[in-house]
Formats: sequence, structure tokens, C-alpha cells
Amino acid sequence: MNPLTDAEQTFVFAHEVCHIAFNHIFRSEKKDKKIWNKATDAIINAYLKEDGMSLVKGCVDIEEAINYDAEEMYKKLLKEKNKEKDRKMEFLIKIHV
Repeated sequence: MNPLTDAEQTFVFAHEVCHIAFNHIFRSEKKDKKIWNKATDAIINAYLKEDGMSLVKGCVDIEEAINYDAEEMYKKLLKEKNKEKDRKMEFLIKIHV
């Protein structure tokens, strides 16, 4: 936290408190942890951004996340991941044919 500005530290604190307030840990059961974390980060960051906070450089910033709840965002990201896996598999099949 030392290299962060006061505003960035406030953002990180607010972000982490939101994970607790929204029960994200308890709602993560049986979900892909990386995708769930990205989905919940996107939702939280969208709300904090909407409230006028500046995002910390490099954090998850998905503009349309403001229109989703965490489960919906998770399903969207999971679907995107699966589509990407399918594209990679198709590419590998084409190479070997």
C-alpha cells in the first residue's frame, strides 16, 4: 500500500470492504475462482467508478459491468472463456488437418 496515493488506498479499502458487504466469498461456492473474482471485481469497480472514485491502474475495468449483478457477470465471463477455449480448439484442429 505504501506506493499508492491516499486516493488509491481509499479505493482499495472501499473495494475490499465491498467484497465483504456483498458476501462475495460465500457466493463463490462451486464457481471458477478466477472468473468469479474478475466478475466481482468488475462489479465493485464499476460502482466505485460511478460514485466518482478513480480506479487504481491495472484493476479490472469492464464498462458494462454496471449493468450486471455478480452472478450475471460471472456467467458472461464464463461464456466468453468457453468461447475462447472453443476457438483455440478449432484452431488446433485446423493446424493438424
